[in-house]
Amino acid sequence: MIGSGGDQLWLHYTTRRKEAEEMLRKEAEDSGESGIFLIRAKKEDQGQYALDIAWQDQGSQQVVTTHHRVHRAPSGAFEMDDQAYERCTSLDALIQYLMNPRNKFFHKPLTRFIPRPATDNAQQSSQGNAQSAA
Repeated sequence: MIGSGGDQLWLHYTTRRKEAEEMLRKEAEDSGESGIFLIRAKKEDQGQYALDIAWQDQGSQQVVTTHHRVHRAPSGAFEMDDQAYERCTSLDALIQYLMNPRNKFFHKPLTRFIPRPATDNAQQSSQGNAQSAA
């Protein structure tokens, strides 16, 4: 499991898209890294998530953020941007897969996550999302 003690520290419950972009951009600019990510639970769509990633564009040296829709398919596997990952029956498994340099979705692996702030807890949003995703 990624995180400490099995916690899904990459799962943000109340972080919104604009805030995620700002956090990712700052972290990528400060570190010079590519593949920094977080997952947002979509409050309005229970069971839906967004994977937000900061990439360093090699040509322009600018940070580009991408957003990908993630949800559980009827088969039980997680889908990202409507592409199923049959072996990924948890968000942890999907993240592990995407951190592998040989993943078939991105040209580079995810590298590390931005942990959710201490003020961002499951009770404020959709605790059921995290439990069903584990």
